[in-house]
Amino acid sequence: MGLFSFFKREENYEEILSSLEQDMRQAEKQRALAAERMEWWAHNWLFYTGVGWLAYAVGFALYVWPERHDTQASGFLLHATLVATVPLAVYYGNRAIRTLWHRVIGRHDARIARLQGELRERLDELKKKTAYDSTKNLIDRFSAGETAPADAEARGPAGRLRQQEAKNRRRTMPNFGTPATQAGGKASAPDT
Repeated sequence: MGLFSFFKREENYEEILSSLEQDMRQAEKQRALAAERMEWWAHNWLFYTGVGWLAYAVGFALYVWPERHDTQASGFLLHATLVATVPLAVYYGNRAIRTLWHRVIGRHDARIARLQGELRERLDELKKKTAYDSTKNLIDRFSAGETAPADAEARGPAGRLRQQEAKNRRRTMPNFGTPATQAGGKASAPDT
């Protein structure tokens, strides 16, 4: 014990690991929210600009196109250009929205990966500090003669038969009759 050893605080791995796990869950929620927002923005952009373009194209077809030879149609070329190029603006606007939101999602993915790496690193550090792997190997090596009651029960012909029966019960289709007909007996008519 040194003079200032009381200042050194023992690391509480449970708190550290739980805070890392909580941060990871929060980052995953934020990523899911960002993906949801991206879809919302992209769909709204497509819907409202598409409706606007459609209204403009209908107006062009109804009012500008019939008067293209008159002297009043001085902006015909401008309107025709807009009708032809606005779909490109809608498409590339949607691509820009998705690209920007994918960058945000990428940042969340990087944060999640960093937190997972830090969590893995802390777990390895804890395993080294407590000699987890060597202790587990020793326990597995020298407790081979001891079996748990559940393992002893599962071994042998009776245990295998019970496991096979349980598996067969899960595989069969349910009979939607009464419990008496499921057991193989005859269903009796209710007394009235």
